[in-house]
Amino acid sequence: EEEWRAWGEILHTAHTGKPAFAHVWGASPWQYYASTRARMTQVSHSDSVVLSQHPIFCEAAHIVDVGGGEGDFLAAVLAANPEASGTLFDLPVIVETAFPRMAAAGVRERCTILGGDMFDSVPSGGDLYLLKRVLHDWDDEHALSILQSVRRAMSARGRLVILTAILPVGEVPSSARLSDLALMVMLGGRHRTEEELTELVRTAGFLVDRVVALPSPLTAVVALVEEPENRGLGEP
Repeated sequence: EEEWRAWGEILHTAHTGKPAFAHVWGASPWQYYASTRARMTQVSHSDSVVLSQHPIFCEAAHIVDVGGGEGDFLAAVLAANPEASGTLFDLPVIVETAFPRMAAAGVRERCTILGGDMFDSVPSGGDLYLLKRVLHDWDDEHALSILQSVRRAMSARGRLVILTAILPVGEVPSSARLSDLALMVMLGGRHRTEEELTELVRTAGFLVDRVVALPSPLTAVVALVEEPENRGLGEP
């Protein structure tokens, strides 16, 4: 009912550019739903099955999963890469449920679990920083703030991997278009074209190294810190 009520006020989003959900209910879905974590965990589990063994993660020594929820995806990646360690980072109320999940996956000893606000800062020490299904929840201002937090935490030789849906250019059928509309109505976020995402990442101080198609609705955008010596480090 809550979501249908928000969709019923879609003209509010069309007229103002602001999410209809908050207009109807006086709070964002993050604040409103006690079940938000369970919903996102189901999506994360689907991602884990398909993507956790992708070669994009195989050379990472320490993976920092920013906005990683209850840790299902990071646990799957660590299980697939037994030499790697990781840090799970999300709001304290969310990551508190991750401890038994990491233990059940057999990776608890290789994973640090930290709570905090990604708009303020994120943990340092990783050589691969992961933003999976994070940036599309936010408008450009907030997405840039997240990217800048990651940039401050990263070393000059670190990698950023953004897993997100890419909005196609032109009249091309895509499930991302309907999802984009839902993001606007519910959260005020949006999917971005490859060019838009590249520009956002560049503004935050990164250089897009490559864009990798995945066996998933998601695409991997791999970025490096914008330093001359980092140019050309990635695969063609």
